[in-house]
Amino acid sequence: MAERKAALANRDFTVIAKDCTGAMLLHDLGLRFDTPTVNLFFTAGDYVKFCSRLEHYIAADLVEDTTVTEPFPVGLLDDVRVYFRHYKTFEAAKQKWQQRSTRIHWDNLFFLMTDGCGSSEALVREFDALPSKHKVLLTCRNYGDVKCAVKMDIPGREGKDLGAPELFRYKGLFVADKAIDNWDYISFLNGK
Repeated sequence: MAERKAALANRDFTVIAKDCTGAMLLHDLGLRFDTPTVNLFFTAGDYVKFCSRLEHYIAADLVEDTTVTEPFPVGLLDDVRVYFRHYKTFEAAKQKWQQRSTRIHWDNLFFLMTDGCGSSEALVREFDALPSKHKVLLTCRNYGDVKCAVKMDIPGREGKDLGAPELFRYKGLFVADKAIDNWDYISFLNGK
């Protein structure tokens, strides 16, 4: 990990992630969370919608969604639902969302999507068509001509949904590498 941290030249950036993958990556790199997308997840459709009008949704008032029954708080940004999986209260989630939203590096955005949670080939293609040049879809599926797709080789996951738990699981009892380490995320975050 020390070599990866040293190789990261780009330090003032924002990762807009669909799930905990972005925050876990930032944590492993020892970086501050300059993104509101920490300890939460979106459905695939809401994530693509959120990314397509990011400034609108960041400016929107985050309100509690009491129509959904989950063991954690759920919020709404206009018509996008945000599942705050790792927060005890909506107030705590909203406070962190607002604090971290002020840190966004609008000129240095990176979009990170994992498939699953309602993902479909149509949504993957919609994500791929977004105008950002810094976007990636981490997947265990073959999406053919989808330019932003990075197929992860994780035993037992071929063709299945992928998320932070699978990406950050250690490869073995005495192996320090995680599945995410099969992807050159340093080059991605350096804008290459």
